[in-house]
Parts: sequence; C-alpha cells; structure tokens
Amino acid sequence: MSNSAEFLNFLQEQINNNQFLSPEEQTIFLETEKLVVTDKPLSNKTSKTVILTPHASIISSIFAQLTERLNWIFDFINTEEFYQSLATAVINNDPNSSAKNLLTAIVQKIANIFNDYRVNVFVYGTLLPGEINHYLMAGSVFLADDSLANAELYNASKYPILIIGKGVVHGKHYQVPLKNMEALDKLEEHPNYYCREILTLTSGKQAWVYLGKKSLVRDLPRITSGNWYKR
Repeated sequence: MSNSAEFLNFLQEQINNNQFLSPEEQTIFLETEKLVVTDKPLSNKTSKTVILTPHASIISSIFAQLTERLNWIFDFINTEEFYQSLATAVINNDPNSSAKNLLTAIVQKIANIFNDYRVNVFVYGTLLPGEINHYLMAGSVFLADDSLANAELYNASKYPILIIGKGVVHGKHYQVPLKNMEALDKLEEHPNYYCREILTLTSGKQAWVYLGKKSLVRDLPRITSGNWYKR
C-alpha cells in the first residue's frame, strides 16, 4: 500500500471498527486521558517536547505504519517535525474526548499535511503547461521560469530526458502539493528510470529535478535549445 488516500482510509477504517488498539490499549487509553508537556530535549534539540501518556504509544503505532507504507514522504519532511505535528494534533484535541475522536484528529492532521505541505520541483517536459501530463500538477503553485545549468535535454519522441551535461535546460519552478509527488514519481518511474535529486537552479533556488541516465540518451537527438517547447 503506497497511496496516501488509501493509507488514510485504512487508518480511519481501523478506528471506526475499533481495530486500531488492542483490548489492553483500549482500556488504558480510555482510563487515562491526560496530556503532559515538558521541556525534555528531542534528539539533542532544546525545543519543547510533548510527552503523551498513554497517547505516545498510539502516535508511535500510527507513525510506524506510516513509515512502513509511505516512507517516500520522508524525502521531503523531516521525521522529527512530522512526529511533532502529530503530537500537536493531540494537544489541540479535547483531552476529555474519546480515543476514537483523538485518533481521527491525528488522521486529519496527516491528511492536512498531504494537502498543504509543498515541495519545490523543477519541470521541463511533459509536466509543463499545455503538455500531456500537466494535469498531475493540479494544485501546484507556479513560482517562476527558471533553468538548470550544466544539463542537457534529449528528445525521446513523446517526452524529454534530462541528463547532467554542458548546456542549460529551461523550465518552470513550482511548489507541488506533497500528495502529488507519488504520482510524479510513478510517472517518472523513480528511481529506476529517472532519479529524483535536489539541484540548485540558475536562480539560486533549490528544487527536485528528475534526472535521466546517460545510457538512455545514447541514440537520441539533443534539443540544443534546452527548451522542450522548441523541440
């Protein structure tokens, strides 16, 4: 299971069917609805840390399932920050509410992260406006026209392949919703066909770029303009 929507539905179904907690956990959870906040450091950081009793084990369980099924998101989000955001969902929830309501609040928090968290991506081919796969950019925010130096663009007929080289490749810089990234990775067949890497654009901004392997362009014509629109 790798789809974010499927994962959230999976968690919610467990909650609705009271399958998420063991009988022992349900008893402890329902009897102890207290939250404790301390200044205990987190991984040598001095920021305030939330200690949840017994909520910590519940969040850890959700976090473990998330890590197992959707570990790709931690390419983009710091693990500790994500864990803390789940703890925040608990703190903001009514401590006298039921365990089911609390767990639902956590699931909603995860859903909000998928919808609201943005990832910087440089696009240069079929994800550009007017191109066949631009629909996968739904909800993205256009930042600027930009380019990538020390790169070359090749024409594979229906799509381009970008490799590290000696030219300049032109494209657009977007902030893409986190939930879109799994579709982009699937389109680009990351990491088997293309490899997604963080690179510095001509503007000085950093963004994820899908790079091809040099072996893929051996017999392909180069787009000397570095512009897919001018192929």
